[in-house]
Amino acid sequence: MQAHSTRSSAQALYRVFVGPALSSLPPSRHLGQQALVANTCTTLPTPQQRQLHRRPFSTTTPLHTKTRAPVQRSQKWDEEITARLIQLVDPETGNLLDNGAPRTRWDVLNSLDPKTHRLVQLSPNPTLAEEERFRRGDVDGGANPRSGGYWDARAANGYGAFVPVCKVVSKKEQYDLERRKKAANKERLKEGSKAQSMKTLELNWAIDANDLQHRLDRIGEFLADGRRVEVVLAAKKRGRKATVQECGQVVKKIEECVTGVEGASVMKALTGKMGSFATIMLQGKVGKSQAHGVDLAQTEDPAEAKERSRDASQATPRTSQARIVPRG
Repeated sequence: MQAHSTRSSAQALYRVFVGPALSSLPPSRHLGQQALVANTCTTLPTPQQRQLHRRPFSTTTPLHTKTRAPVQRSQKWDEEITARLIQLVDPETGNLLDNGAPRTRWDVLNSLDPKTHRLVQLSPNPTLAEEERFRRGDVDGGANPRSGGYWDARAANGYGAFVPVCKVVSKKEQYDLERRKKAANKERLKEGSKAQSMKTLELNWAIDANDLQHRLDRIGEFLADGRRVEVVLAAKKRGRKATVQECGQVVKKIEECVTGVEGASVMKALTGKMGSFATIMLQGKVGKSQAHGVDLAQTEDPAEAKERSRDASQATPRTSQARIVPRG
């Protein structure tokens, strides 16, 4: 009964006060307020909705993407070369073209296909001290500062100009060279890690012939893989004591195992006492990059790389055969 009376009172108050006020408003103003309320009362999307309605394509880099550091180059390419006159070298022979006659950088770049080739400055720019020396007359025209290039005293500015040595490089050949260098560097690091990783094998002076052969096979596998092997020789406390002849035979077998692996050597001869505790340090097969002394940090021309590979293929690998000398 009380709820019915409350609802009737609210309806009566609405008819008396609210109804006449709404009816007295102009139609256009009433509709405008409704449109304003409809436009301003928009609900914001939730984070889940924003995640679902993300743009399928965006040019903005995500914040979590790792950026690669810019490549640091010591040589200038194409428009980075500031010299007006340059000298060109033959990519095959490395000699100056046209007896070193200078030509304009603009003409060389205009004759190149930028998609396949680039112009690389080989000789570095002169330092401020070299420029001051040339202006004082301490450096004659045509003198070579540092590596390549010369001073042109006939420049229009009255101070002379430096003419660097440049070379036209194929982008494909340079990419292949860099790829081979990275692969060789990776292989060299792999070989270095193998050489540093040491394996330890324990042998008994009075070991059985079959067990000794099994251990020697394991040593040969490690040496062929380029690893470093430490052979620990000891006698069992409660076992049979080996004779001097048996100890010498074990050392001889280890020596034959080392000489049987190409490139293996003895880093440290037998240290200790025959028949008691002793150690022998062996070094496994050395990789190609370490055997031929290839410096991968230096930039190599294609012609030099081809010449180096031909010399390496004709060279005969040398096997280090060090004899194990027991120490008393």
